[in-house]
Amino acid sequence: MVMSGIGVNWASSDGGIVTVDPAGLVTAVGNGATNVTATVQGGGASGGAAITVSQTVTALTVSPDQAAVDALETLQTDRTGSGRERKPGRRRGLLVALP
Repeated sequence: MVMSGIGVNWASSDGGIVTVDPAGLVTAVGNGATNVTATVQGGGASGGAAITVSQTVTALTVSPDQAAVDALETLQTDRTGSGRERKPGRRRGLLVALP
């Protein structure tokens, strides 16, 4: 049921897990459990929902995928993760060649 002309305040109990915009759109920003509530402005009715976010990485790419190094030298690599996460994460790694 659409309530015309009635304001609603939306809130997340943990903004590090989900954010809620003024229209009630919920966006996951981290893993965990939280609650989202809607309250009629001026008091009165309210309601809520428990939300659990469980983001996982479904792919990992290491660059370069091939390289030659001499014994005891190092090579700087990059890895990029992607999957059900807000945005891909880019991290630095270090590969050490052993004799």
